[in-house]
Amino acid sequence: MSEGGLAINLVDPVRLTGVVIVEFELPSIEPQAFHAKADVVWIDSFVMGLRFLYVEKDSGVALQTWLKSLAAQFHLRESAQRTC
Repeated sequence: MSEGGLAINLVDPVRLTGVVIVEFELPSIEPQAFHAKADVVWIDSFVMGLRFLYVEKDSGVALQTWLKSLAAQFHLRESAQRTC
């Protein structure tokens, strides 16, 4: 997952092409809905790569906030491991 797109693990193999609607909840204390349009850029059996074409404004802000919190958590864990 990034500001530009995401990869999805599929339960069943599908062959989607073109533009798809993406909707899900970003995990947090107060989950926020994410809405976007994306282009299927690659697919490989049980994984599909999507590039965002359009992200609703509120969804974009929520995604940036969520990604920053993940990066902060990663750096905190990395720092803690170095000091142990």
